[in-house]
This record gives sequence, structure tokens and C-alpha cells, in this order.
Amino acid sequence: MQGKQAEVAAPTATVDLPLDSYLPDEYIGDRTLKVNFYQRLANLNSPEQIEAMTAELNDRFGPPPRPVQNLLAMVRLKVEAAALGFEAIALKDNELVLTVKRTIVPNRIALYRRFRNEARVQQGVIRIPRRLFGTNWLEQLQELLPAITVAA
Repeated sequence: MQGKQAEVAAPTATVDLPLDSYLPDEYIGDRTLKVNFYQRLANLNSPEQIEAMTAELNDRFGPPPRPVQNLLAMVRLKVEAAALGFEAIALKDNELVLTVKRTIVPNRIALYRRFRNEARVQQGVIRIPRRLFGTNWLEQLQELLPAITVAA
């Protein structure tokens, strides 16, 4: 490997949450341009890149409508979750299901303080009833992630 640097893939997390998150035709009408933005969004891997993309969208197309705001929030959540050691975040059967990597130990004390016995942790999977979050549940989830992870 003379003269070549090995590329290390950035950690990724999957996020499957019930939000309308897309680029509407009314916002970006050109199909090729829209595909280009989707590809670029998929490759973002730092909060700074997300903020730059948000600023670019705002400059080029105006204030983003709710589906675009949701899309950016989902990408932000995905990037932050991956950096903190989460593999997946999903909403299943009215529970937020957070899956962490094996090298991450869920902070059971922080979970207990916030949710009492209603949050369950088993083999790297944290389950929290959706009803324990308010209407701004996505923001609450983003704030919660760093508080409930500890590197092993």
C-alpha cells in the first residue's frame, strides 16, 4: 500500500421513524437536481456538513417546508446517533427502539432517572414507550442520545 491511505468508512446508523421527510416538487422542481440533493444528503457525516446543506437549500430554494425540515432532522439524528454508537433507531409498536453497538453500554441510571421502570434495556436494545415523549419527541430523542450512552 505504498502511497495510498486506507479509507475508513464513517459509522452509520439506520433511522426508521414515521415522519414525512422528502424534497417536495414544489420546493425542488428539477428531477436531476433533486436526485443530486438526495445523494448528497445520504453522504453527509458531520453536523457541520448538515448545517452547510441546510444553508445551501435555504439560499437556493428559500425556507424549507416541513417535509424538508423533517428530512434534515432525520439526517442530523442519523449522523449524531452513529457518532454516539447507535446502530439503529426505529419506532415499533409505539416504542422507540434504540440499538447500540456492542462497544456501547447503555446508561441505565440515566434511563431510570428519566423514565423509571418504563425504559427497558436488553442485549444492546433500549425500548422506551413513545407516550413518554411529548409532541416535540424528535428533539427530545436527539437530546437523550448522548445522555444514555457510555463507551465500554
